[in-house]
Amino acid sequence: MNVPVRATVVDITTDSGGATLRVDGDLDLASAPLLMDRAVPVLGPGGGELTVDLTGVGFCDSTGIGALIKLRQRCDQSGWRLRTVNLQPPVRRIVVDFGGLGDYLNVL
Repeated sequence: MNVPVRATVVDITTDSGGATLRVDGDLDLASAPLLMDRAVPVLGPGGGELTVDLTGVGFCDSTGIGALIKLRQRCDQSGWRLRTVNLQPPVRRIVVDFGGLGDYLNVL
C-alpha cells in the first residue's frame, strides 16, 4: 500500500506586532530548510514577535527540532521573541516531554 506524500507548506503573515508562521506537514530533514527560508527574512530590525503555529504538523524529527532551535537563536540575535503554539500531541511529546525545550521555545 502506497501512502501519499504530503508536501510541507509554510505560510507567513505579518502585522504591526510581528509575524506568524503556519506550518502544515512534517517538520523534518526535507522541510526544515523551507521553515528557515521563510522565517529568517522576516526577522528585520526593530524586533517583534514571531509565532510558529504547528497546528498542521504531525511529525517532527531531530532536524525539525534543530530548525526551531536555530530560529530561536536568530530571533534572539535580531531582537525578536519566539512563541511556538498549537503543538499536536506527538510533536509536543518529542519537543517538550522528551526534548525539554518547552521553555526555550516558549511553547504555549
